[in-house]
Amino acid sequence: MITVKWMTSLRTAATAVVLAPVLAACTPLVTDGALNGSSNSNSTGVFSSDRRTSRAQLDDEAIEARAKARVEEAFRSQGLTGDTRVVATSYNRVLLLTGQVSSDTERQAAGNAAAQVPNVRRVVNEILVNPTANIFRKTSDALLTTHVKTALATDPRISARNVKVVSEMGQVYLMGIVTQDEAKTAAELARKTPGVHKVVLVFEAPETTAGAQ
Repeated sequence: MITVKWMTSLRTAATAVVLAPVLAACTPLVTDGALNGSSNSNSTGVFSSDRRTSRAQLDDEAIEARAKARVEEAFRSQGLTGDTRVVATSYNRVLLLTGQVSSDTERQAAGNAAAQVPNVRRVVNEILVNPTANIFRKTSDALLTTHVKTALATDPRISARNVKVVSEMGQVYLMGIVTQDEAKTAAELARKTPGVHKVVLVFEAPETTAGAQ
């Protein structure tokens, strides 16, 4: 199963589009026109360098640390003492929250706290209300991430440098700045990786990032 969450513009606070699961390899992953005309870049090869600006890369590191601290503080201040595990991953200032919490109240509190972190443009809250992952599940997820990264790194149609891979409970999240063709390639490579139950795309198009610093 592949779920697409696509941000069409960095200049608006538009909600990410959640499309129907894509099960067939030939089905387009992007249907909102966000990447029309952008796939031609593959005819001359993919970009090998990081498509984020240097400032965005530094912001991403700070965002992850601040988000973790703010979520923990929100749980303490609201007396939320359930069994929780929240992971913050930022790419081009888009903050992905994954992990497990004991209640929907905790899930919402984490999302609200993360949204207050400076420089965050959008929060994609994928935290599950579920028992926290044990050591075996964490090890399995780490292996999934490695296998997906290897598949991306060995395919000439895409630059693995421009895709961040996060795995939680058998679900693989792909973040980055990619063309439509690259998005399709990344999705299919991840989907075909043994052990992957679901693929969630949190991508942006190169042209929509032109104004970001």
